[in-house]
Amino acid sequence: MVDLSYVLEALSGASTIAVILGIPFIVLQMRQNGRMVEAANRQAELVALQNRSQVVLAIAEQLTDRDFIFQRKAVHDLIPRQQASRWEGFVESADGFEVRALAVQYESIALMAKLGIVEASTLHEALGYTIIADWRAVAATVPAFEKAWGMSAFPNFRALAEGAEKYWKDKGAPFPSPPIG
Repeated sequence: MVDLSYVLEALSGASTIAVILGIPFIVLQMRQNGRMVEAANRQAELVALQNRSQVVLAIAEQLTDRDFIFQRKAVHDLIPRQQASRWEGFVESADGFEVRALAVQYESIALMAKLGIVEASTLHEALGYTIIADWRAVAATVPAFEKAWGMSAFPNFRALAEGAEKYWKDKGAPFPSPPIG
């Protein structure tokens, strides 16, 4: 009969050998897992970059659309007329809604920058001085909206325009400069 201690000793030796031989396989598996995690991270970064690119393209498409251009023109044209009337009934008028529609589009775009969906500098480059010019037109209406609403009007649009003006000044770009506000 075989002594049980010999069997246990043989099994113990075999398990030790199995563990030692298994270590290289564990190391290889860990390296492979690390490579897979790196590849997944790169893929996630690429997807995020692609999504941001699509957002910027959608914004550029929206802001270069013929209807938007006419909307911008209408807002720029109605400001002097409303200033002459001292903003009487402006907020609830068709002109007020026209300004609000334009400002809300920029407010949404600015919110995307604020949330980090798209970088503000990318918007400044993509939209050029348009942000600044449109804010300067809309800024004249802000006190009327704030008085009627009892709250700040278009704060994200304002921040985006101020950021754009600083961005272009830092780049040394010349442009007409009445103060934003």
